[in-house]
Amino acid sequence: MKPYVSVGAGLSFFNANTFDLKEIDIDVEVDSGIKMDLGFRSSAALGAEMKWFRAELEYSYRKAKFDNATLNIPGFNVIDIQGYLKAHALLSNIYFKLYKSAIFSPYIGGGVGYGWQRAKLEKLGGMNLRKTVSVERKKRRLAYQYMVGNTIRLTRHLLFDVEWQKFKLKNISTSEAGFSLRYRF
Repeated sequence: MKPYVSVGAGLSFFNANTFDLKEIDIDVEVDSGIKMDLGFRSSAALGAEMKWFRAELEYSYRKAKFDNATLNIPGFNVIDIQGYLKAHALLSNIYFKLYKSAIFSPYIGGGVGYGWQRAKLEKLGGMNLRKTVSVERKKRRLAYQYMVGNTIRLTRHLLFDVEWQKFKLKNISTSEAGFSLRYRF
């Protein structure tokens, strides 16, 4: 067993997903959601690697903006909104090596844990709300992800992972392309 630490980063594609305002405590009937822009992801993990698999505990953070989004609220005209969404997750992941060579090792994996989200509306109908309206939801919820990638061995202790992953937290769903750098003790 070889323990390791890992840090990672990547791009989060919110899959033309909508973020339902009813989930962040706005008391209106909304008949359309908010489309998210391209976001980013960062992570840190502690784990252990065995011959054909590895297990880790990972903290991850995602953030994306919504620009030029519209709300259709019954009784009102379409309202333009801007703001951002942050999502945090603490997950237990397991990875299975599909093939092991001296330099490359492709893998598949999955993780489960919990996460929480926070959103803020910055503009509503052209009015700047940065200091007046903060819409938050910090309730912990089930989060999960699955991933596929390839490990590139740089040195005996330093490994570089390139991966694609799918992350899900309640109404947040992302596809992510990223990398991580692992130091194996």
